[in-house]
Amino acid sequence: MCASWYFSEEYLRNSTPSRVDGISYEDETKQREIWTTLLQQWGIKLNMYELCNPYFLVYRPQLVTATAMVYFHRFFTLRSLKQHDQFVYVTMLTQTNKRFLGH
Repeated sequence: MCASWYFSEEYLRNSTPSRVDGISYEDETKQREIWTTLLQQWGIKLNMYELCNPYFLVYRPQLVTATAMVYFHRFFTLRSLKQHDQFVYVTMLTQTNKRFLGH
């Protein structure tokens, strides 16, 4: 696990696993933008909810999808885009929704 989630701009531009695998900073940024847009669209389409207490669900797709986007960016800060399927974003979304539902 990562000791800190704060990374220098130099690390993000030059030393991430994606960079080691030959993916440019610009290409990685473009892919992240595409995938986080898909996360947002899927979060809204799947009607993501937050469990406010054991008996009350609140429709908050933006909260769930924003959290999934953070997980997504953290995941790909430590792992290469080349070595993992792009559909990992679906996993981020479902795991975040489960977290908000208290599972």
